Amino acid sequence: MKAMNYFFMLLMLVASISFTSCGDDEVEQVIETSIVGEWFNESETQSITYTFNSTLTGNYLEINFDDYGEETTRTSENFEYSLSENSNGEKFVTIVFENSNRRMQYELTSTKLLLYTSSTVYLEFKRRK
Repeated sequence: MKAMNYFFMLLMLVASISFTSCGDDEVEQVIETSIVGEWFNESETQSITYTFNSTLTGNYLEINFDDYGEETTRTSENFEYSLSENSNGEKFVTIVFENSNRRMQYELTSTKLLLYTSSTVYLEFKRRK
């Protein structure tokens, strides 16, 4: 009879451990990442920097280099921008320059900004500040 009691207690112990939940009870922390800041993309022949200010204004800077690494051209232009999101959760930035507009889909992490120039082609920018 004692053996049966120990067996029953062992069975209850195993059952209580089996029904213990883990993992899903934790609340995930949502981190909001902002596009505000300075973002750069550099190659051997070109450097592009977008600076997005919290006032929905910014600056575009493009520097081109020759084969020897010497600066050949520099273009800088101020802009205004707006952010939007469609019903599929895709995010867009509309950049309004003095003579043109650009609407690009973007993806954002705390250190990386992807600006899509088409549905499959994008430029990867890194956060400078």
